[in-house]
Amino acid sequence: MYFGQIKEFDPRSFDPSKWAKEAKKAGMKYLVFTTKHHDGFCMFDTEYTDFKITGSDSPFSDHPKANIAYEIFNEFRNEDFMIGAYFSKPDWHHPDY
Repeated sequence: MYFGQIKEFDPRSFDPSKWAKEAKKAGMKYLVFTTKHHDGFCMFDTEYTDFKITGSDSPFSDHPKANIAYEIFNEFRNEDFMIGAYFSKPDWHHPDY
């Protein structure tokens, strides 16, 4: 399984402002971002799981923009985008799944 990749996923060059500006130039009007995939990994800070981008196993957790969903939504809103959040309730990472 790929769950161990949390220890390797480290997007240090993450720049949501650049993404938003480029998306606007390309003519995009809205963004739908996957905040939690059905594999259970969360791209936001939450107290309900450690399987998250801000979790202690993530090398990106100490980055100032570690709460990726928050950063992306803010930057895209700054560029007047409509925002949608995909959040999958099934969680393959949970032992009771």
